[in-house]
Amino acid sequence: MKKLYTLLFLAFSLFTVQAQYSINFENETKTSYASATVALSGIDWDMTETLIGNATADWKNGTKSARLRGYGTSSMTMLANKTGGIGNLSFLYRRYGTDAQVDWKVEYSINDGANWIQVGSTFTAPASDEVQTFSAQMDVNADVRIRIKRATETGTTNARLNIDDIVMTDFGAAASPSLAIGSPSNGIVFAPGSDVTVNLTVTNFIVGNPGAGIDGHINYTLSPGGSLVMKYDTTPIEFSGLAAGIYTLTLELVDNANNSLTPAVGATVVFEIAALNVVGNVSEMRADVIANGAGKYYQIIEEPVVTYARTTRNQKYVQDASGAVLIDDVAGIITTPFVEGDAMSGLTGRTSLFSGLLQFTPTANATVASSGNTVTPIVASLADVLANVQNYESKLVRFNNVTFADGNGTTTFVNPPATNYNFTDGVDTVAFRTTFAEANYIGSLVPNGATSFVALVGNFNGTAQVTARSLNDLTLSVRNNTINGLKVYPNPVNDGILYITTDLNEEKNVQVFDVLGKQVLNITSSTEAINLSSLITGLYIVKITEGGKSATVKLAVK
Repeated sequence: MKKLYTLLFLAFSLFTVQAQYSINFENETKTSYASATVALSGIDWDMTETLIGNATADWKNGTKSARLRGYGTSSMTMLANKTGGIGNLSFLYRRYGTDAQVDWKVEYSINDGANWIQVGSTFTAPASDEVQTFSAQMDVNADVRIRIKRATETGTTNARLNIDDIVMTDFGAAASPSLAIGSPSNGIVFAPGSDVTVNLTVTNFIVGNPGAGIDGHINYTLSPGGSLVMKYDTTPIEFSGLAAGIYTLTLELVDNANNSLTPAVGATVVFEIAALNVVGNVSEMRADVIANGAGKYYQIIEEPVVTYARTTRNQKYVQDASGAVLIDDVAGIITTPFVEGDAMSGLTGRTSLFSGLLQFTPTANATVASSGNTVTPIVASLADVLANVQNYESKLVRFNNVTFADGNGTTTFVNPPATNYNFTDGVDTVAFRTTFAEANYIGSLVPNGATSFVALVGNFNGTAQVTARSLNDLTLSVRNNTINGLKVYPNPVNDGILYITTDLNEEKNVQVFDVLGKQVLNITSSTEAINLSSLITGLYIVKITEGGKSATVKLAVK
């Protein structure tokens, strides 16, 4: 079974009484990245592009940690000396959230910050949730100050780093035993059925069976239901087959007589194995999220159909008879290829909210139950969608007889950046957003005049936004028509001849565009028959202009 998490949690403690300076950030607050002086355990520090955070994405050993932004100016610098010198310097670090990382370095000064000397090598947090330990034996016998800063002093892109539990022992002091345990930080929730791996790191303390040169061993208990286990090595501990529930893991270093050290060296961590909620369809899952909040795990029995699949974040919009949801699969858990019209079987994962939009993050692969399925868009008014956006969220919806405010014949759809284009039915207004940079209508004209189109409904913090999948969604039939008596036939064209008749039957300009918006024909004719024999099989957009009036037609050529 897949092992989902390997996090480090380090608890420093003393085996013998010694002087040291330590910072755990639990009693300080700094909510801005702006440079400011903060007293940390009695010594002032300058914290530039650094704050003390407790956000969800912050890793912290406890309730708070320092968060360095990762800009070129990001640093933590002591503004006063630590007396007694420094023997060993150590701290814990991990990336913030999923930020990409940069190189960092530690330096010290013994002349009040006039000159700085690097301690050890630069370090970089890995692209994982594993907590790392920076440790260096400095042995500086002088009043000293340190700073932690970005190694390259350029850049303004977030590459945030969390730091916690800074410890500096006095020069000449004996090194302290320490215990690092690879297990969930407090409050982490594992997916149903997950194995939990505990990676151990013990320093300055020799673990083994009682004998010469051995300091002691490790005691641990997993409760509820677990008994005390005496561990005589530092190999990983494996927990498998845990039922859904909340567990407390307690570890401690003890001597050869099974007595606690003075003071004790140990750690207690609480984690949860989530329950799997089996629901019949997407609507049942949505109802449970509304009632109990996001973050739970679900297995959906009904087989929803893919209405749109993107390479971006491996996203897939799926819809069944009851509802729809966006699958956000940045980790690529679903490895089975899916295309529009495929029904998805075995959909299992966890819900979350992104700016109000319900998302589903899969925890297991899914399979194709059937292909070629059709999802008919729901016809809805703007008032319906605005009144209950959650009811339409991620569904395919058709909007009839609406007008774009930017449909002036010159404005085009743009991405990047994703842009809003308001459309209205004369009473209500909704934003059409160019969320899909890959859509083939990017760069084409915003529809002019009354039109109809199909779109996926989004939710931005309670406000409806819609996004079309392709040009086909935006060109359902004849639209933007101001030509009286216009008839265009046959559609599809089978023999290469298209007939266009109007009440005036005057000279017409006929422009034909492919689905990428490229003009492939431009004909001016006073006859009804238009020769399209040069066109290959496919979908086209035909723009007809007669007597200063125009219309646009979606046309298939076979």
